[in-house]
Amino acid sequence: MRRHVVLLAVAVVSRFVNVLMLSAPFYVLQIYGRVLVSRNHETLIFLIIAAVGALMVMAALDFARLRVLDLPGGRRAWMRVNWMFRHEIRS
Repeated sequence: MRRHVVLLAVAVVSRFVNVLMLSAPFYVLQIYGRVLVSRNHETLIFLIIAAVGALMVMAALDFARLRVLDLPGGRRAWMRVNWMFRHEIRS
């Protein structure tokens, strides 16, 4: 049951990471569509802050997701190394 909850949480976080990956193209579209036309510096500053914030949130979520997914793989690798070490000593 716990694995299902973890995998569901990873799927939800992955969905948010994928949506946040669209922040850079959205930023470029807004620069060309709003800032270059109106030459408004406040809009440019707001877009920069929003884009950097979205990229920072994306990086934090992606790091957390990778740490959660790395735990079972690390345990499995550790068990494999221990098994090989024990069998090598017996030989």
